[in-house]
Amino acid sequence: RDKISKALTYTAPLLGAVLPFLVIRSRIIGGGATGKVLELMNNPFLKVVNNKYVDFSFGEKFSTIFYTLGEYVRLLIFPQPLTSDYYPHHVSLMHFGDWQVILSMILYLGLFYLAIKSLRQKPLISFGIFIYFASLSIVSNFLFPVGTFMAERFLFMPSVGFSMVIGVLLVGLIKKDNFSASVGLLAVILLLFSIKTITRNPAWKNDETLFLTDVKISKKSAKIQNAAGGTLLAQAGKAKDKSTQQAKAKEAIKHLNIAVKEHPNYKNAWLLLGNAYNYLEQYDQSINAYQNALRIAPGYKDALKNLAVTYRQAGQYFGEKKGNPQKAITYLKEAEKLSPNDPEVIRLIGIAYAVSGQINQALPYLEKAFAATPNNANLALDLSMAYGQAGNIEKATYYQKKALDIDPDIIKKRQGGQ
Repeated sequence: RDKISKALTYTAPLLGAVLPFLVIRSRIIGGGATGKVLELMNNPFLKVVNNKYVDFSFGEKFSTIFYTLGEYVRLLIFPQPLTSDYYPHHVSLMHFGDWQVILSMILYLGLFYLAIKSLRQKPLISFGIFIYFASLSIVSNFLFPVGTFMAERFLFMPSVGFSMVIGVLLVGLIKKDNFSASVGLLAVILLLFSIKTITRNPAWKNDETLFLTDVKISKKSAKIQNAAGGTLLAQAGKAKDKSTQQAKAKEAIKHLNIAVKEHPNYKNAWLLLGNAYNYLEQYDQSINAYQNALRIAPGYKDALKNLAVTYRQAGQYFGEKKGNPQKAITYLKEAEKLSPNDPEVIRLIGIAYAVSGQINQALPYLEKAFAATPNNANLALDLSMAYGQAGNIEKATYYQKKALDIDPDIIKKRQGGQ
């Protein structure tokens, strides 16, 4: 009784921390220990039914959890392959009829039986197993969803219990006059695990190497595919030549398409996909990706900003490179809705109207753009030419003078193609 009382005294402060932890957790991520979270990156136990995310059934959830528990034991014994990412859907939906689930359940029942049976005769083995159970329980998804199916880092504390049991078994071999066998076995274990550690370490050099390494293992994980896509786009942004930039963007698109396939409501993946298509000047695909991000999160600021820029770039592309001012106007008017005070959008609409011969529509836009950028000699000259086409010689002369006041060489530069 004294031992139990002392143990409870030591444990009470730890137990007292549980309730505040759960309260803080629920305030940060939403839901409580049993709260309902319908976002796949925070609750992996979701599936798509009729284009909506719904919870796994009881059997699907707990069979998948038992599968991951079996995987934890496998990784402790045979850590290959390793990955930083077990998000959906690197771990597949499981059922109680799957052999891996059945094997895992038998294994854990056996461990529990061994822990109870060893309480008196081999307390260290019992203690090691209970350490493993206790430390793994809080990240197992049994008590509450932890945001991912599993993670190798979650084995840090459970591995203490596992190592304790292995150590006791090795000592038992030594006591049975199997010293050479014990030392040999320990040497083999240390050698193999050391090799694995050394060969795995380079992947953790930085985020870039980690994402591009682990995406080859976690091929169906939406999160790592999104991270790899983002990494490749960052490389594209640093590229000095367009061919390298576009090659990186094309590679990123492959990963991002997998991400949105596995998680159709992954707004960040849609955003990055829009960015990637923008690099390739595939503006319709880019616009569609941003619109998907906004369908998921209507107030998504990054998507709104990038969509406005893409409409503007599409308008400029079709106007200047493809010689299609009418199509340019279509895109630019959409850009205007999103960024009504962007002087570059206003200027481009005015130019597009002017090129297409719609001078009366062009003039108000050119005037507004010049009012926003009064030191733009090119724009002043554009206004001069537009008013000349409209037959307003007074205004044409006025803006030509304005252009020459800002830059006396503007006409020569324009004639020289500058």
